[in-house]
Amino acid sequence: MAGVYLAHYLSSNTFPGASAVDYSLIGGANFAAAMLVAPLVNVVTRHHGTKACMFSGTTFMAGGLIAASFAREFWQLVLTQGIIIGVGVGLFFAQGITAGGTGIGGIIFSSSINPMIESLSRAWALRIMGLGCLVFLLLASLIVRDRNAQVRPRLHTFDVRFCRRRDIWLLLIWEFLYLLGYMTLVSSLPDFSRSLGISQSDSGLTAIMINLSTTSGRILAGWASDHFGRITVALISTFSSGILCLALWIPSESLAATLDFALLVGNVYSTFWISIAPICVELVGLEELSSVLSIAWLNAALPCFGRSEISRDGRDFADR
Repeated sequence: MAGVYLAHYLSSNTFPGASAVDYSLIGGANFAAAMLVAPLVNVVTRHHGTKACMFSGTTFMAGGLIAASFAREFWQLVLTQGIIIGVGVGLFFAQGITAGGTGIGGIIFSSSINPMIESLSRAWALRIMGLGCLVFLLLASLIVRDRNAQVRPRLHTFDVRFCRRRDIWLLLIWEFLYLLGYMTLVSSLPDFSRSLGISQSDSGLTAIMINLSTTSGRILAGWASDHFGRITVALISTFSSGILCLALWIPSESLAATLDFALLVGNVYSTFWISIAPICVELVGLEELSSVLSIAWLNAALPCFGRSEISRDGRDFADR
């Protein structure tokens, strides 16, 4: 979804004077805010429960999308579509089997954004998305149930004990490197399609294709993790993603080749989001999961924020 909007901003010059690097700050701020809010999620959940956290996330996400539709200055867009929505994502973040739905959601949003922009406007596309998020996230917040009363997790904001463990440091290094590549790919692929001379509507097909394969890929990754080991599957997925980028993405010069790449890489490139929590459980146990995840999300903020600048600078260097 973010990549589709980025491609639109770059092609339409919506905010005069804003460069490609400036626009990339939106996605970077979005993901970084989502990661940095993780300790706050523990505090809110500990004192007010899961539902309060989800209702807060609903407010931020829907409000950020609608507010972004009224943005007239670039800094307003970064604040609303970047930071405010990112805080909402962090408060409402789904893990485990629920993350499998992100691929289907990505297909729905990615396939509808371009038609809405072309037939209505960017502003109305954001407003419609905001209202849709409000309805469905409120519904999810009302029916969700947690197991905190049974598990009794230790919801520490930041437990420094885990920073002394070598296995935790190895996990954080893998996470950092993985997210550098993941965030570059997810934000750059639609814009890459546009750079090949493909129309805006056709470039949206790459986002649809990668979300389609992500849906099946996350489910398959969960099954494989149970049978072959979570760490093993995570490492194989990381290696496979890198090979596919080098072998298919870099030499790609047509829409067909880009779609083939999106279809293949979608099955392996996003397994991090369903692997990180189970791997943490293997390392520290279920009771300490929230504490270790807080450290992991804070560690993820830097690659999420900095990846946009790296990818844009890399593209500019390649163009020269």
